[in-house]
Amino acid sequence: MPKPMQRIAAALFATCVAASHLPAQVITPMSDGRLIDVNGKLITEVFGLTGTDEATAVVRVNNDRLILLRVGRTEFLPLTGTGTSQTLYFESTDCSGQAWMTKDKGNFGRSYRLQGPDQTLYLGDPSTQQLVTARSQRDKELVCQPFGPFEISVLVADPVTDLLVEFTPPFIVFAPKQ
Repeated sequence: MPKPMQRIAAALFATCVAASHLPAQVITPMSDGRLIDVNGKLITEVFGLTGTDEATAVVRVNNDRLILLRVGRTEFLPLTGTGTSQTLYFESTDCSGQAWMTKDKGNFGRSYRLQGPDQTLYLGDPSTQQLVTARSQRDKELVCQPFGPFEISVLVADPVTDLLVEFTPPFIVFAPKQ
């Protein structure tokens, strides 16, 4: 076989071998789909797949709150199109003190933010909506920026869990055999 053909054949073989290691669950019906972490710990039932590397899942937090998230192979992601920014606001100029968030649209009325390397999940309490004078904001990478001051309608943002401490990536969609 000529050298170029050998290279093509080798590339095709490598592609087939790599594809054979892709999880079969990508094409499995999601009626019985489960999302698990690398240790086999159940994260949640799978609501649906977004491409081959993301699942949409309803995650139960603190045994009582349900949050609709996208889950990639190594991280949790906010839903797109729900009006969810990942910014937290503070009355201080250095992002210290009580964290606040704006109310999100969609997601079953649950406002949340994911922040930092451990993906700390902050949940908003709708009963705490009020006007505060914000003087700084922090983005999902924990970069604090002073600004304002300006008044903004917000909810108390409570940190409830570190998702990447509770669950260990990579995450896998698994459909048990019937």
